[in-house]
Amino acid sequence: MTTSSPTVKVAVVQAAPVLFDRAATVAKTCLLAAEAADQGAKLILFPEAFIPAYPRGLTFGTVIGSRSAEGRRTWERYWANSVVVPSPATEALGAAARRAGAYLVVGVVERDGEFSGGTLYCTTLYFGPDGSLLGKHRKLKPTAAERLVWGEGDGSTLTVVATEYGKLGGLIWLPLLGVVLIALLVRRSIQPLRSLLSGLWQDWTLLAFAVYILYSFVYMLYDSNHNPYLLILITASTLAVSLGAWGYFRANSPLRRVLYLIGGLLLATIISIIDNLTWDFSAYYNLPEGADNANLIGIIFFVVLALLMAGIGLLAYWRSQREKEALEV
Repeated sequence: MTTSSPTVKVAVVQAAPVLFDRAATVAKTCLLAAEAADQGAKLILFPEAFIPAYPRGLTFGTVIGSRSAEGRRTWERYWANSVVVPSPATEALGAAARRAGAYLVVGVVERDGEFSGGTLYCTTLYFGPDGSLLGKHRKLKPTAAERLVWGEGDGSTLTVVATEYGKLGGLIWLPLLGVVLIALLVRRSIQPLRSLLSGLWQDWTLLAFAVYILYSFVYMLYDSNHNPYLLILITASTLAVSLGAWGYFRANSPLRRVLYLIGGLLLATIISIIDNLTWDFSAYYNLPEGADNANLIGIIFFVVLALLMAGIGLLAYWRSQREKEALEV
């Protein structure tokens, strides 16, 4: 989508909510949005579950089979301060977007007011510069213990918003691992480089694949003690995969394309093997407990994937050579 301005200023707000206080956090959101707008931002993003808060570290007194009285009271407060859509809280956020003259994207804990009347969802709300609520997205797969407090989205809210700056949409953490979800969003035109790669639909398939690999390695390198070198290792893995994708986009033969992919995958795998950190998938896919098992499964997976890509590349090269020989004859 064309625009008279070649760039758009985006504000990514990093702030703390007023814990479990919807009204105060909405007011703080409006204030921060105004500050961002004063600095020229036309797209303003707030964190996941910002209103009324992401309940990190809380158990709400829950163990299998029972809940404590104190935990029930904490949960009641959390539930009571969640956001119904629409409601006076969303109207206030819309008014803030209108005053700012910007697109406002806010993470909220949404209370379903249409069907269950009580289920909470981790939701992203999109507001336009005119103050209208343009859409919402419910997190599809809450992570681990988040499932104790949040329901799962059903996929009907994979929202993509048309703006004068391009298409706007998003996912929330773990669903970023899903190639199918990324492909769905790609089909709805979330492509910052679409004009540059117009028509190269195969490259978008690769891009979705590369994003999947990237976030898989994030988990492959994840350490429960938050190793201080984690950021460096994730960056190295990201660069390795990106190098493979970069080469694929620019290579002029099937063999070179696949060789770039293999190189990126193997380099990222080697980084993981050297550090041998945890790929913590046990909370999501019922893998056996223990870092060694999970990491070994991840390493084997990517090695096999690289070998498979090598086979495909050699087959493509062999076919291209056969076709060239046939043309020469």
